[in-house]
Amino acid sequence: GSDETRVPEVPSSLHVRPLVTSIVVSWTPPENQNIVVRGYAIGYGIGSPHAQTIKVDYKQRYYTIENLDPSSHYVITLKAFNNVGEGIPLYESAVTRPHTVPDPTPMMPPVGVQASILSHDTIRITWADNSLPKHQKITDSRYYTVRWKTNIPANTKYKNAQATTLSYLVTGLKPNTLYEFSVMVTKGRRSSTWSMTAHGATASG
Repeated sequence: GSDETRVPEVPSSLHVRPLVTSIVVSWTPPENQNIVVRGYAIGYGIGSPHAQTIKVDYKQRYYTIENLDPSSHYVITLKAFNNVGEGIPLYESAVTRPHTVPDPTPMMPPVGVQASILSHDTIRITWADNSLPKHQKITDSRYYTVRWKTNIPANTKYKNAQATTLSYLVTGLKPNTLYEFSVMVTKGRRSSTWSMTAHGATASG
């Protein structure tokens, strides 16, 4: 790029990604690489792009416009500039997202959690899901999280695993040890609370 006798051409693309109080702007440089680009000018405002202007370095390919209002319609322009002046703008508009998405109602937690001892290191956990039809067939993308821990020592952390059926085989347990188990269901962005706790002790080794 050596020609600086004229302004840069229009940037070759402009993308905007609206969030709640910000918009991520990304772009690609003008296709004609011979004309010098010193930087980019980003204009933005509600309904009109002339409220604010930000200038960034010629190396930059994205910028996050911050401190915007939620649920508002912004117009954004992007121009390349050099010492001669500013090139033709590209326009894009974006609507910022609503401030809060109300939390969906939680799922019902699984019920009837039972622990069946199979060996010194394996316990099968089974449960029912009252939000499934009577035949308890899972036809959607819900999944279950099973968690378990011993109380010795007292501060032991939970381990957990995911299941897509109404049972889970917990393996690798310590022999002759009492464990507690609970289950939660997740579907999309909705999760239940943890179920009531079931207890089971592994057989001695």
